[in-house]
Amino acid sequence: MTTFAVSKIRLDCDGNVAKVYWSVVDLSSNEQVSAEVLAPVREVVDAIQAGDDVVALFDSNMPARLQERRFVVVQRGDGPKSVGLRGPTIPMQELCDMQKLDR
Repeated sequence: MTTFAVSKIRLDCDGNVAKVYWSVVDLSSNEQVSAEVLAPVREVVDAIQAGDDVVALFDSNMPARLQERRFVVVQRGDGPKSVGLRGPTIPMQELCDMQKLDR
């Protein structure tokens, strides 16, 4: 299983995640093992469905292994699959609180 860390997101006009800026991380050392790259949300959906773990980074000073929010696949209506955050609402740890990618 691979663990990815998402540091920035881009939302579409409906508020769904459209793109992410992510990298592979080693949770035991909290080290990035790949460069951060821009990826469409479809790649995130594919990774999660393949069993990989995808964490949302809200605090760059906190190790990825301690970040509380994980991404899950969501289906909204008849549109394409996207991702959301697992679990109940956590103040200051929602999609709207993540750093945004420039357009």
